[in-house]
Amino acid sequence: MTEEKRKARAWYHWLPIFSKEHLGKPLLQWEALEFFFVAKSPIWGAVAGLVFVALAGLFVFLGQFLVAVLTAVFLIVALKLAYAKPEKLEYRVDEDGLRVAGWLHSFDREIVGFWTAKQGRANVIYFKTRSIWSEHFAVPLGDVAPKKAARILEKHIPELSFSASMPKTVRRRV
Repeated sequence: MTEEKRKARAWYHWLPIFSKEHLGKPLLQWEALEFFFVAKSPIWGAVAGLVFVALAGLFVFLGQFLVAVLTAVFLIVALKLAYAKPEKLEYRVDEDGLRVAGWLHSFDREIVGFWTAKQGRANVIYFKTRSIWSEHFAVPLGDVAPKKAARILEKHIPELSFSASMPKTVRRRV
């Protein structure tokens, strides 16, 4: 996808706060996919559809029409999310914080620390936040070396130890 098409699709391209002219020189900048894509076969979709249709049929049989409709809506949403392709996003680290597709995650107000890890074959950097809703979030590093990213980030936020800061669910996967 060309840069012009991507900007045209983005709803935030017209806002002045997302304009690159307002941003300072980045300390680190890269592009990577917004999430790790796992290709699913058409059989996966057919089996999931069959299970949901059977479940919706059971609810209709039991007279629970609203739940049957909600099950059908959930099927459509699940299939859309399962087969969605990730977009390539721009990631920037500057003096203010981490910018993901223009959205600022401030070092002062939001991000507490970071750690690097490997997820499959991809390098990932996890950011611990102050948010009660999302304790941490992951950013794919793309073609940036993890040590280079860590060296730049250490000047602004502390690097957390791998085992102490990583949630149990993530530790088990790695």
